[in-house]
Amino acid sequence: IGHKGSVLRDAGTAARVEAEQLLGARVYIENKVKVDPNWQRRGHALDRLGL
Repeated sequence: IGHKGSVLRDAGTAARVEAEQLLGARVYIENKVKVDPNWQRRGHALDRLGL
């Protein structure tokens, strides 16, 4: 996600700009992040995401 969400914010901004150019209209994109504090200990956590 990056320091203070910087990578997530930049990805969202880039996606919004591209969508606005494609659609020719203003676009609102909402990013939601769900945290699993033990994701590193659970082998299946990344499998569920296809990683």
